[in-house]
Amino acid sequence: MQFDRNNAGRTLSVLLILLTAAILASGCIDDTFESSESGSLAGSYSDYGYIEVWTIPSGASVYVDGEYLGETDAVEDLFVQVSPGSRKLEIYKQGYKPYLEYLYIGSGETMTRDVVLESTYSDPEPVWTPDPTWTWEPDPTYPGPVYVAPTRPIY
Repeated sequence: MQFDRNNAGRTLSVLLILLTAAILASGCIDDTFESSESGSLAGSYSDYGYIEVWTIPSGASVYVDGEYLGETDAVEDLFVQVSPGSRKLEIYKQGYKPYLEYLYIGSGETMTRDVVLESTYSDPEPVWTPDPTWTWEPDPTYPGPVYVAPTRPIY
C-alpha cells in the first residue's frame, strides 16, 4: 500500500471534524439525573436555577428568601442552587450597607452578581488649610540663582 498525503490529510480532517462534533454534542446533552427513593429518575439539574455571588469585601453573609446560605470568599464565588421563580437576595456585612435585590431565575439559568458593598463609615468634613507661604532671603554674597524653600504655615 502506498502512502498518499492527500488521503492522510483528508482522513485527519474527517477525524478532527468528528471529534469536534462529539465534544460539542456532549455539552448539549444533560444526562445527569437525581434518583428518587423508588429508583426512578426525578429530574435533571435543569429543573433548578443558580445564583453565583461574589462581594467586595469578602466575608459577607448571603441570604436567599430569608435563608442563610453562607459567606462569600475572596477568591471563589458562592454558588447556590435554588428552585426557579422569584427570589429575594440579601447580603449583609457589619460596617456596610445591606444589599437587597429581587431576582427571577428560570430553569437552568445562572444569575451572577458581583457586589461591591458600600461602607457606612463617613469621613468627617475636610478641614480647609491655607496655601503654604513662601519665604526667602537672598544672600548678597552669593552670585548664583536663589532657591526658595516652602515653609509650613504657622497656626
